[in-house]
Amino acid sequence: MQKITKALDRMSELSILSQDVTKGNADRSLYNQEFQTLAAYITNSSSKDFNGVSLFSATALSVTTDGDGGLFSMGRSTSVWPRTPPPPGPQWTPSPMRSRR
Repeated sequence: MQKITKALDRMSELSILSQDVTKGNADRSLYNQEFQTLAAYITNSSSKDFNGVSLFSATALSVTTDGDGGLFSMGRSTSVWPRTPPPPGPQWTPSPMRSRR
């Protein structure tokens, strides 16, 4: 996951670099080539398994939860956000600025 994060970060950098007006078409072509290579790496990584489990599959999993071999079915959500809002917590308020003397 860290390598995918680094690839996405680099793709973001390449996107910004390609918008630089001081860069020529040859530079943009090289940026695009690297961008496409990173995109292919991420796509290829999405089909990989970790210990026989697809990390990006939308299918439910059965997970062993205890030493007796009890199973727990863990469905996968397509949403990143929680379905219900979290309970209200403490609110952070900045302290007033103190003057230095």
